[in-house]
Order: sequence, then C-alpha cells, then structure tokens
Amino acid sequence: MKKILALIVAMTLAGAMSITAFATVETNGDTKQTKVTFNVEPTYMVTIPASVTLQKVEAVNQITYENNYVITASAGVRLKKNEYIEVTVTSDYEMETQEGATLAYTITKDDAPLVDSIVAIFNTDKAEQTSQIHIAANDPDYAGEYEDKVTFTVAVKTASSSN
Repeated sequence: MKKILALIVAMTLAGAMSITAFATVETNGDTKQTKVTFNVEPTYMVTIPASVTLQKVEAVNQITYENNYVITASAGVRLKKNEYIEVTVTSDYEMETQEGATLAYTITKDDAPLVDSIVAIFNTDKAEQTSQIHIAANDPDYAGEYEDKVTFTVAVKTASSSN
C-alpha cells in the first residue's frame, strides 16, 4: 500500500512540474521583425463656470464690481505631440439691464489685457491646470441687474515645430 501511495504522489509531482517547450525557427540568415502597436486617444476635460457674479469693491473714492474665476483643465490632459488646448472668449464687453442701461466691462488674464482673446492654454499634463481670469466693471450710473453672455471656444491647436 505504501508503494502504491508513493507512486501516486510521485506521478502527481511529476505532472505538476513545468515542462519547457522549445521552438525552432529556420531563418536561413534572414532577419524577421514583429510590429508592436497600441493606440491612446486624446483625452481632456475643460471646465468653465456657468456664471460669474461680480462683487462690489469699495476703495478710496472708487467703487468697482469685480470677480475672479478659474478655467480648469482636469488632471490627465493627453494630446498628440505638439498639440495644445486653446480657450478663447468672444464678447461685446457690455452688460445691459432689462431697462436698457449699459455698462462696459473688461476681462483680463494675469492682470493684463487678453491677447487674441485667449483666456487659457493647456498642455499635455498629468496634473490639473488652471487659468485665472478677472472681470471688472466701473460703478454704473443706473440701478438694475446687469447681464451679458460670454462665449468660450475650446479648441485643440497644433504648435509650430522648430525642430
């Protein structure tokens, strides 16, 4: 009985052992290549506030209505090489009340006037990216709720390569 049990254990162990397989490729001196591929789709998400409310700011002999807001590119922006995201703004830069009173305002980025209406540029990056924008208007002559609609355009652009 012990011999039979020992034989069964030996056969089980032998069956569990790995077997190395060998393959032979005859090339007759030729070189062979294997193509390795995969695809990564561009990925990005840009968040722009749905609304911004200007706050009254009082300084010596001056009242303005201002506020900052942030445009965000979520973590994980992935674009093709030499591509970037450009966010631009289109506006007539004039708010109006229902009664017809108007008030001019400005949009600035980094305390400077906008260049070509660009409010943000984002690149491929694993970290979150932000662009802070400032909207300001002088003290209006008339009371009322002032409003304007600003249009943002998010586009993937190709950088000119100097290589």
